Amino acid sequence: GVAAIGSYDPVSFQLWYAALDSVAQLYAADVTVGANLGDVDLSLQAQVAGSSMWADNAGVFDAGAVNSVALDDATFWAAELGAKAFGFDGSVGYVQFDTDEISLISFEDQGSFIDAGEDLLNYTAFAGDNKYWFVTAGYTFADKVRVGADYVAGENEVNGVSRDEYEAVARLDYKYSKKLNFKTWYSY
Repeated sequence: GVAAIGSYDPVSFQLWYAALDSVAQLYAADVTVGANLGDVDLSLQAQVAGSSMWADNAGVFDAGAVNSVALDDATFWAAELGAKAFGFDGSVGYVQFDTDEISLISFEDQGSFIDAGEDLLNYTAFAGDNKYWFVTAGYTFADKVRVGADYVAGENEVNGVSRDEYEAVARLDYKYSKKLNFKTWYSY
């Protein structure tokens, strides 16, 4: 993989390319614009990414047998508007990723892609057209304890069959020290 990362206040950007031999190549671009208005921090982040699959199919282990699934290229784009002020933080955003068969945008977990919730959004293995919007909110007490919530809603369409989906998450984070944080959440 290779990356180009830069920051020219108030704009920062990242360009990424990664390849896994005989499997896929991934590319991504990220642009963030930030502004500080006194005690209020505002940000607007936009991302676009894609994958080009070198492999036509992958073997999936299921019930004692290896089955073959078709792989295809994928596209991803997302935008998030965030704000922080007086201990409060919040964001709203939109995420869309799609493929004709099964594909991926990230080799491992969610990468640094715009994300909300814990279980609904999965950029490492997905099918069909996926369109979601989200809202997050939280409050941090004494720079140590954060209480927050996420709500993600949207639809997944595979082979002409559309399914509405949503996820609600309650969060509690404790920052013990600069290098040790504890996090817990409940996702429904």
